[in-house]
Amino acid sequence: MDGKEDLSMKEQLENIYNSAKNDIEKAMTISDIDDIRLKYLSRKGEFNSIKKGLKDLSDEDKRIIGAFANQITQDLEGMLKDKYEIFYQKELNEKLQKDRIDITLSGKYVPQGKVHRYSKILDFLLYLRNCHQKLKPNIITLTCLMFQKIILQEMYKTLSM
Repeated sequence: MDGKEDLSMKEQLENIYNSAKNDIEKAMTISDIDDIRLKYLSRKGEFNSIKKGLKDLSDEDKRIIGAFANQITQDLEGMLKDKYEIFYQKELNEKLQKDRIDITLSGKYVPQGKVHRYSKILDFLLYLRNCHQKLKPNIITLTCLMFQKIILQEMYKTLSM
């Protein structure tokens, strides 16, 4: 290969570098940064397509152009990382300001545990006995006492197991 082709490859790398640098400066969000990374530095990116052409160059040209391409890639990766950090910190600060928690507010009471089903039934039966004692005291009282006895027996069986 003659000097013109490797100069042209070097110019292509410089053009891609300048284009990528401008895109990075214009980026406004993290997704823009990711798109730029894909466009220029991915396997199907523009730099990789140029690097594939290095195999056709002489050994000396490969060293020169390869080193230049690697330097450009490292520079772009550094710029992308810096810009990404800026946007990440900006978005994080906005999110923290938006989701600010006032620690002086009292918390919500969250009851722990549940009332056992036998206890619920027993409470209901006691309620029935107390409320309806005036209406039909004999039938309701006897029914409640009978159910209380059955429930208490069941509770003791489950507790003793």
